[in-house]
Amino acid sequence: MRNKPKVSIIVPVYNVEEYLVKCLDSLVSQTLKEIEIICINDGSTDNSLEILNTFAQKDSRIIIINKQNEGVSAARNIGLDISNGEYIMFVDSDDYLEIQTCQTVYEKIKNENSDLLIFNYFSVTQNTKKISAELDNILTNKFSFKQCPDSFFYTATSVWGKLYKNKDLGNFNTRLKKGEDTVFFWIYCLRNNPIISILNIPLYNYRIRNNGAMSNIGCFQNSEIFKSIKILKNSPYFKNTTNNIKARILDRYAKSLCYELKIFCCKTKISKKYINNLNKFINELNNYDVKNLYYLKKLKQQLYKIKYKKLLNFANKIFYITNKDRHKVINICGIKIKFEYYKKEQAKKEHDYINRITRENKRYQKNSYLLFDALHDSSVECIDAYSLFKYMQSIGKKAYYVIPEESELYKQLERQGDLKYIISLKNSTLTNPGDFLEEVFPVLLQCKAIITSFGENSHETNKFFKTYQNWQYFFIQHGQVLIPDRVFETEYLYPEKFDKFLVSSENEYNIFKKYGWQNDKLLKAGLPRWDLLSNAKPKEHSILIMFTWRRHNLLSFEESLYKKNLSKFLNNKDLQKYLKDNNVKLYFAPHHALKHNQGINFDINNENIEIVNTNQISQYIKKCSCLVTDFSSVSFDFMFQEKPVLFYILDKNDNTLNPIEKRGIDTFDYKKFILPNVFFNEDEVISKLKHYVENNFELELINKEKYDKFFYTKENIRQKLVEEIDRCCD
Repeated sequence: MRNKPKVSIIVPVYNVEEYLVKCLDSLVSQTLKEIEIICINDGSTDNSLEILNTFAQKDSRIIIINKQNEGVSAARNIGLDISNGEYIMFVDSDDYLEIQTCQTVYEKIKNENSDLLIFNYFSVTQNTKKISAELDNILTNKFSFKQCPDSFFYTATSVWGKLYKNKDLGNFNTRLKKGEDTVFFWIYCLRNNPIISILNIPLYNYRIRNNGAMSNIGCFQNSEIFKSIKILKNSPYFKNTTNNIKARILDRYAKSLCYELKIFCCKTKISKKYINNLNKFINELNNYDVKNLYYLKKLKQQLYKIKYKKLLNFANKIFYITNKDRHKVINICGIKIKFEYYKKEQAKKEHDYINRITRENKRYQKNSYLLFDALHDSSVECIDAYSLFKYMQSIGKKAYYVIPEESELYKQLERQGDLKYIISLKNSTLTNPGDFLEEVFPVLLQCKAIITSFGENSHETNKFFKTYQNWQYFFIQHGQVLIPDRVFETEYLYPEKFDKFLVSSENEYNIFKKYGWQNDKLLKAGLPRWDLLSNAKPKEHSILIMFTWRRHNLLSFEESLYKKNLSKFLNNKDLQKYLKDNNVKLYFAPHHALKHNQGINFDINNENIEIVNTNQISQYIKKCSCLVTDFSSVSFDFMFQEKPVLFYILDKNDNTLNPIEKRGIDTFDYKKFILPNVFFNEDEVISKLKHYVENNFELELINKEKYDKFFYTKENIRQKLVEEIDRCCD
């Protein structure tokens, strides 16, 4: 009888000769030696079995089961049947472990006496290795399943990346070709109510392959994921749980459906069966009436995308022109009219005919520009794309500006009767594109460039703009990138999202280059709104306090250093008295993402502070003499005007921060980035503020020189930007 190992590692193997050696190397090299490695060869037709035998000859801990091909579920079930370990771990044969994985997770689960340990992983491609952020929002490290936080339901439901106590694990459903691990995981949790520990350390390496199971179009077309959902719902353990848990589990399925649609929407036709299943799933999830089902909202957006894609394809079928065999073919509502290139009279007839169609059916000018700022959040000021739009109009460019009717700018333009070339939206939010495409569709077919300053406009409109090739998609930003981890590692920005991206200085350009952006993606100019600041002078001695946001949930935010230290600073009695005695006004602008999107308020007991909205922030940027911030992009507006900026990093040592936020703050080198006036405690900030008050807010010469390094140019910015855009569109 063999000794009982501490961990049994179950590895299903099928045609993975290219990756199997690295996988097995990582297993036999584990620092925890008391393990068994159960490899089930599922009828491989390549050299996988030979590789397994070679390793087994050298290491007696490797057990090989050779069987005919029946799928990964049957293979894992065999591994479960013969496993002898105290704990069970699953490893896919194209993935691999860190050398200390087994020892780290075994010691953790034993010390906490848990039934299940979930640990973090790296996503690995041919050229990159990236830490997953899926566990970042789970702030409780140990809990029972029935008392788990909502954030737990959005972790990976894959069978790997976990360590199970070898007791009442159940089996994998062999009827499923996809989603078998999801059903296994949720039924295990529902049946056993396990004590779960979380270890947010990446110890597993998940390899992303283009030809892997996740890219199987057949599974998508056969609606395998809906089969998985049906099997889970028919389980008595699912039927007997609470509506909140049911809804959260199904919302996790909604996340998988969103991913599936994103991958396959452009690769294959979506069947009516799939759409029907999708509608039924959404309707059922709606009926649970559970709040904050994030991926249900995203799934509805995916349906909008499919709808708009069909709309555009339909428009292309109604009217399009192609070249074929020295002829130009015009297709109008299925009627094809053919013209020969070389006959002048036919060419003239063709030209006249197209002109007549244009005059009668097209409301907008050809080769025009479509611009917009934030479409989904009326708390954001519309200024960058709008100021560029006004400049384009002033030089005779054909441009249109899209704006929500709820925005302050629209209300102002309506009062002034200045709505020419304005396309207004009545119902556009982050989760619902509303009437966006219906309203702008006519101009979309005529425009040559789409220009926006907000990369987080409705996800569906962003994707729609990028998938159609008749126009260039420009992102002109609403602020320079200071801490790159926050925008690059959260996938807020990535090269495939836009055709061109604006950078405003060599500092910013070098950041983008470091993250793999190519020269032909980057426009070198400046933010359009800076032209409006060129001659702006402070209208009063006042200080603007404007910090950026953090990725906390509401409960952890209340305990965060950000909230505590910012509230303490705003209520500082010494500063309050000093500024009042010197007739200096304070304005506080809470970031819109905190105040409006997360419902967070600050307790302010300071009669000298006026709270202002970010949808009118430009007027305070112009009239205030000084800014206190952490790393808000508003700092560059003040630097552009050569006004003092004080960078107060008030939560550098906050361990509750999202890891990406914390890493960005911890590793950001302010000195290397040439930023002056960087402080980490309140007393230093207040001392420096008093210095500027006493010196009439005059900026030091050395700081003026540092500020200049953040701008390619300070003159005629919009002119240079339009020249760059025109060059890209020609």
